[in-house]
Amino acid sequence: NNFGLTIYDAQGRVALLPDPKILRLGFDLTQYDIDTNDPGLPKTLSDQSYAVGFRISEFVAWEMGGVLGVGFTGDNPYSDGDAWYGIASLIASYEFDEESTLQLIFDYNGNRSIFPDLPLPSFAYNRKVSDAFRYTLGVPASSLVWLPKEGLTTTVSGLVPFFINVNIDYEFTEGWHVFGNYGNRVDAFHLDGDDDNRRVFFTQEDAEIGGRWEATTFAELILAGGYAFDREFTRG
Repeated sequence: NNFGLTIYDAQGRVALLPDPKILRLGFDLTQYDIDTNDPGLPKTLSDQSYAVGFRISEFVAWEMGGVLGVGFTGDNPYSDGDAWYGIASLIASYEFDEESTLQLIFDYNGNRSIFPDLPLPSFAYNRKVSDAFRYTLGVPASSLVWLPKEGLTTTVSGLVPFFINVNIDYEFTEGWHVFGNYGNRVDAFHLDGDDDNRRVFFTQEDAEIGGRWEATTFAELILAGGYAFDREFTRG
């Protein structure tokens, strides 16, 4: 079968008060445009979510916060009642010192790729070892950031060893960067008329190189090219 795929991603965050921890709004949008004569695939798939993050309280050295939101994922935007899902998180953060913090998280995401109907606990220990090295050790995700020399940054993150993202970025002059990136993606969508407990999953690995210009504090321009492989649609 003939097949072509274009993916659009957009996300944004905005603080509504001078202290960004008090109240923030955010959105994440993903759009698939599929050009195919395969009757098993729709022409479009969309995942849209909107949420508000807010501070709850402080207790001794703990800081409490939360996230509430709603999303839609499917091939028939807003018309399929089964494709709506909720988002909710409760986050407790403890600061040991200026270099290390601990976060305990209780998270619900109705479109999570695994166990979407279950609230899941997680944790993250963040440590700044030096100006050149910091890491996050957690479940389900961990990461590390290493600056081996001025202007060069290496970041490794993800659900090790299953999903890993690696980014190497070099700022050769102020505001101008070149980078290389390897990553995985998994997106889930509900098809209108399908079983309530079944979704279509898209998985992909990709490698790319490119350039990045930090135009302002709030905007940047990226030009990159690469190769995507191990692309697969599955249902489960």
